[in-house]
Amino acid sequence: MLAHMIQWFRDDGAELMITARDFDSTYKILDDQGLEYLQVGAHGGDTIVQKMKAYIERLDGLLEVVNFLKHLSRI
Repeated sequence: MLAHMIQWFRDDGAELMITARDFDSTYKILDDQGLEYLQVGAHGGDTIVQKMKAYIERLDGLLEVVNFLKHLSRI
């Protein structure tokens, strides 16, 4: 289903960047579908504090990706 949804967006002209965090079988699902993705972030753990820390770190990682792509578009 994921691959079909991604293809639907691409067929409609969208440019997509797929990101995934290390949790359960996320990478395996994407790999099995033959999808390219960036690994950004990790599973947050069991407590709300661990989850919030992982969320903040993931946002920071995503910001790095966006800034890198923004820099490339200027070259």
